[in-house]
Amino acid sequence: MPTGSNATTQIIAMGRNVLMHSRCQQAVGQGGFHTAKLISTEDPAIVVRSHTGIRVEGASSFRYVYDCGSRQVGKCRSVVRSFASSVRERRIDILFLSHFDEDHVNGVPHLLDPVDGIKADTVVLPWVDDVERLIAFGRAASRGREVGGFFRSFVVDPVAALDVFGPRRILLVRHGSGEPDDGDVIDLRPDGRDPDGPFGAKVIRDGVRRVAPANPESISGVSAAVYVIFDDMVVDVSAGVGSWVFKPYVRACEQARVANFEREVERLLAWPWGSFPSKISDPAIRHQLVWSKTSTKALAAAYRSAFGDRNLTSLCVYSGPRWDGSPRKLLLFDLTKFDVASKIGWLATGDIPLKDPAEAMDLLAHYKEQEASVATFGLPHHGSVKNYSSAVVATLRPQTCFVSAKPPRNWNHPHPSVMADVANQGAIGIHVDDTEASAFSETFLLVH
Repeated sequence: MPTGSNATTQIIAMGRNVLMHSRCQQAVGQGGFHTAKLISTEDPAIVVRSHTGIRVEGASSFRYVYDCGSRQVGKCRSVVRSFASSVRERRIDILFLSHFDEDHVNGVPHLLDPVDGIKADTVVLPWVDDVERLIAFGRAASRGREVGGFFRSFVVDPVAALDVFGPRRILLVRHGSGEPDDGDVIDLRPDGRDPDGPFGAKVIRDGVRRVAPANPESISGVSAAVYVIFDDMVVDVSAGVGSWVFKPYVRACEQARVANFEREVERLLAWPWGSFPSKISDPAIRHQLVWSKTSTKALAAAYRSAFGDRNLTSLCVYSGPRWDGSPRKLLLFDLTKFDVASKIGWLATGDIPLKDPAEAMDLLAHYKEQEASVATFGLPHHGSVKNYSSAVVATLRPQTCFVSAKPPRNWNHPHPSVMADVANQGAIGIHVDDTEASAFSETFLLVH
């Protein structure tokens, strides 16, 4: 095999079915920007390590991103643009957005910029109704910082705000189980990809593998196909070695507090009692609420009154291998440590509140099948002690727990007690801030 001009080039592995997964929690500060790539081939493959990094020769790739935003707006813009310029294919397959919080989504316009950015073939985000999106805006406005134009548009109509960037599909995920559909699957394979190649991504029902509803909603003026799915479904990516899955979990916001928010806005804006839901069903009213200074103040005050600083709906995502139960001769390598790996799954939790034992148990029940596969766990809400569950970490037994945080001093993100508990349970705690050296990368290899 040619070694090029560098004498340190090494053949790491050879095999008929090779899958490499590389992922990075980018250093954007108080927010989140996780980038990852699957590389696979069903033909005989050679994995090579050299001074330029690790590559799989003659392979196909599948890229995805989880969240894209930060409180450090300038730093986020720089990191996102640098990533976009490095993507040779000029596209990612899936963009996951965990929740309606500006520091998790305000980088999207830079990532998907028509000139300097890349395309997202499919965007996945939690299904959130008109009322909760305005609550999310009230939360952003309550922080005393100018709210960006994209986030205002995202709150008014998230589908329309994303459709501007030309995704082919938008998937809105709800908690629960939908009715099974015996029709076609939702095929997420991009145009031009080999139908017989290693990455045939489809939305299926978890466990029983029934297909998902394949009829998109018809929305006037929207080019993307829009689907509402439930979190008992997974995105299943056939990858030669087996299958790689993205399994969502949606934790919905507390409905009692929603009603309190509605009544408070009605009082502050002198609207008739009980009129809030019907009024904001009109997009023009929602637009007025997020752009008017008077109504912005009212939404911020109502959020503080009804929610304090509690979190809203969040989309968690498990990303990792899933076997079909048949015996396989598989070798797992951690190429970051250059050692054999026992598990390689990744689980991100957005801002989900896990301190309540019932909330923690619901998450663990949802991910029971993946429990033993989670190697890397994203601590919720930037490592906040108000969202942390020691029981979740004890059950999953991840090797690494990470946070992306650079908050104002009084926020305690991550909280010292959280990082101490992570260490006491035998996991490595990683704090990613806005310095380049803090970015957290992992690379794993599966060989059949």
